[in-house]
Amino acid sequence: MKSQSLRTVYIVYHVLIVLLSIILSCNSKAFDWGNIRQRYGDRDNEVFEQDVRMPGVIPKSDDQYMCTSVQMPRQDAYIVNFEPHATMKKAHHMLLYGCFDIVSSPGEAYSCMGMGVCKGGQSSILFAWARDAPAPSIPEGVGFHVGGDSRINYVTLQIHYGHKDAFADGEDDSSGIKLSMTYQQQPYLAGIYLMVSGEIRVPPHTHSVHTDMACEYNNEVPIYPFAFRTHAHELGKVISGYLIKGDSRGTWFEIAKGDPTWPQAFYPMQPGIEIKRGDWLAARCTYSSERDDFTGVGPTGEDEMCNLYLMYYTDAEFGHSFDMCGQPARGDIESHFPSNSDIPPDEMPAMIEQPPAGQQHGYYGYDDNEYYNPYQLNDYRQRLQDMFGGDRDYPSENFLDLNRNGWIDDDEVLDNKDKAETEKPSKVDDTTPSILSQKGNKEEEDDTTHEEQPKQDTATGKLTLADWHTDDSVTLGQVAGVAVDAKGNVHVFHRAERAWNIESFDANNRYAQADDGPIANNTILAFNKDTGKIEHQWGGKVESVTECATCFNGFYMPHGLSIDHEGNIWLTDVALHQVFKFPPGGAQTPLLTLGEKLTPGPDKDHFCKPADVAVDPTTGNFFVADGYCNSRIMKFSPQGDFLMQWGKVTYKSSGYPSDAFLIPHSLTFLKDKDVLCVADREHGRIQCFNSGDGSYVDSFKQDTFGDRVFAVHYNPWNGGILYAVNGPSGERVPVQGFTLHYGDRQVLQTWKPGNEEFQNPHDVECSADNTAVYVAEIGPNKVWKFDVDIVVAPDPEETNKQEETEKPLAKSSSIKTNNVVKSFQAQEADLQAQTDEDIKGHKIKATDANTATTAIIIAVLAVPIVLMMMVAVAVRLRAQGKIKFGGNGLSKGYSSTADRFSLGNFFNKRRGFNQVSTEDSDHDGGMEWSEESDIEEYSILNNQKTSQNL
Repeated sequence: MKSQSLRTVYIVYHVLIVLLSIILSCNSKAFDWGNIRQRYGDRDNEVFEQDVRMPGVIPKSDDQYMCTSVQMPRQDAYIVNFEPHATMKKAHHMLLYGCFDIVSSPGEAYSCMGMGVCKGGQSSILFAWARDAPAPSIPEGVGFHVGGDSRINYVTLQIHYGHKDAFADGEDDSSGIKLSMTYQQQPYLAGIYLMVSGEIRVPPHTHSVHTDMACEYNNEVPIYPFAFRTHAHELGKVISGYLIKGDSRGTWFEIAKGDPTWPQAFYPMQPGIEIKRGDWLAARCTYSSERDDFTGVGPTGEDEMCNLYLMYYTDAEFGHSFDMCGQPARGDIESHFPSNSDIPPDEMPAMIEQPPAGQQHGYYGYDDNEYYNPYQLNDYRQRLQDMFGGDRDYPSENFLDLNRNGWIDDDEVLDNKDKAETEKPSKVDDTTPSILSQKGNKEEEDDTTHEEQPKQDTATGKLTLADWHTDDSVTLGQVAGVAVDAKGNVHVFHRAERAWNIESFDANNRYAQADDGPIANNTILAFNKDTGKIEHQWGGKVESVTECATCFNGFYMPHGLSIDHEGNIWLTDVALHQVFKFPPGGAQTPLLTLGEKLTPGPDKDHFCKPADVAVDPTTGNFFVADGYCNSRIMKFSPQGDFLMQWGKVTYKSSGYPSDAFLIPHSLTFLKDKDVLCVADREHGRIQCFNSGDGSYVDSFKQDTFGDRVFAVHYNPWNGGILYAVNGPSGERVPVQGFTLHYGDRQVLQTWKPGNEEFQNPHDVECSADNTAVYVAEIGPNKVWKFDVDIVVAPDPEETNKQEETEKPLAKSSSIKTNNVVKSFQAQEADLQAQTDEDIKGHKIKATDANTATTAIIIAVLAVPIVLMMMVAVAVRLRAQGKIKFGGNGLSKGYSSTADRFSLGNFFNKRRGFNQVSTEDSDHDGGMEWSEESDIEEYSILNNQKTSQNL
């Protein structure tokens, strides 16, 4: 019995020690079950093969695109090579996509021209082939992550068959790609960086026509390209790629140059090229044409394309496997392309074997006589660990993403990111903000800038953050719009439990989740302007509309909200592709409905993701920002009759035409001037037009806007005030609000919530009496209120008189003026101090939290260990006859064996196995790991849906 007790103590003691070690390791570093599985599990380290081929197809027409899909392993796997099996006599080109979900069943072939290769439009390119290109050379230790928690559950092969005559003999086609795969995790993650142009227009009988692209690389994790591929059609002569260190006048390095008429393989690049945050990538496609007509961009052989693929490797934990640049080159970059950029290379690069990944990090750099000190992996890995706690789902900073035929909303991008706080800029740009003046020039904006001076002679409304919050009983979803009625109460248009993410729309901008029906909860909420309490709500799903044929059944993806001079409520829904007018207070039946339900289009009867509405209070005419796809402004009569439209999409980064937009996102009507102003979101400016004929009037473009302006609202007070908000951008400017004077074009104030910046402002609205400004944020899902204090700055002449007679008073007056218009220097100092304080506070809080957690765990587990040791001592003393266990506690007398305390009996009071209860096991809230845990975590981060408690 003694040995049994001691054995039990020994076992329990060591079990507790093991548990303590595991928990402490979890606390100090994220516990990686995947590594344990890889280390101790039975894994097949050998390379195996997987064929992805067409199942014997015969194209029925020229330029037909066919697709087929293959499911990837359920566990994590890595593609380490691609072996194409095709000939250009039949296949014009092949693309291999990674998909989370697919359009058709695995193994089936289907025509996929004009539709997405992946269900929901979420795809990443893994490989491309054309013109009898050989297999690529992928460095050792590099692999494309598929299966498992990679979010690539399938691969889809797309083949472009150029001519049906190639199959006149009746022989079907089984072209495809053989994948070499392994279950062994690779040290480096492979990926594709795609540079693509949507602006190609080649005039007839011309030579050396250029299409240029350029993007700044904004990801924290560097990439190392090792192979490139070019792709164009018949008119393409040469495609060149460049890495720019610094700004456009920095050092340019040619990293890729290819002739599109070569076999379109992935050709090796110079080893050791590193692309890191702040670098620029630029590419130029050159065409020559003897055709009699213009040639534009398109998928057929009669069209043209401009693609440069860079195959790279990056960090396996924090890296990303796909990135894309679809932005035309700015004017300053376009003018700095090397003079030989359109000269074809002399010879095709040799298909040499790539050195192993990781051996390229340290090399003689772009100048042969200078050793390049590469970006150290540990540096950025440690920064990411500090910022994101080691989470491998690192949020990319590429906020702008091209969605085939339209631009993705930030709502979508945000819903695919962990909203951990990113690096704040430590410095505010203190250069003079520029305002573009174009009066009298309706074609192109000139480059004239106007120096900004602090405003001294006009009454100025200073904004301060109000102590105001929306009703705690309501949980807001993505807040898309905000408006104020005549009583000053605040109306909010939110998405409740629904979220805009990358799976929301397909490649043709159709809502991919229409089968889910409208949003169940109320989407329009009215809050009291003083208390924030909810006063009215509506706009939820109507359960039954059989009794009311004209009843509106509910919203699918709310976006724009406006309230006109009569109190009517105007709403836009980007999933329905419709615009609605409801009476004051809302109703089941709209007064007016424009657009066809769930059907996008470019004509006068359709919209494509309309963004906002503004109403002319004099005529009743209204304007629609048909924003995300069509990039136009449409004007309608009060009855909804189409009157006119203006605007066109352009991706140019400088010298924008005045009538060109890149997502007109917000509208505001200047009723005292008969002017309509537009927040041209991705051009980072405010455009203003004559409301009668749509002619250009003026433009506001500030350096402090950055490259994005999300919303604008006008108030006629003091000659005209514009309130605007920018958004996260690649230019590292503060995300904040702006007060601009419309008449003399000055920035009166920049403002933000307290000492922090906005995260993702989406809309801005001002009360009619100009006493309150509201900002809706779509990321944190909240509404901010700012009070407007009317302060009159001193008259300069009066100030001069005071200086002559009363110097101290003049000094006091100067201080008051600085409170009204805060200098850039003061903002810079405040921001730097706050940034340092935030960093210091973050480190202290993180250290305190870890120390406290460790202390608690040790204290809790120390109790049973101490008890076990006490029992062991007692058993030892009992064995020596110094004490006995009796029915009444410790005694010196003898007690029967049946009454003795036995530690073994204490922990096992019955013999045999306990009966297992199955009723409640599935409901247990334990911490068991499962195969789906990583996928579920990713799903939570990327598809977060906030419910509404109404």
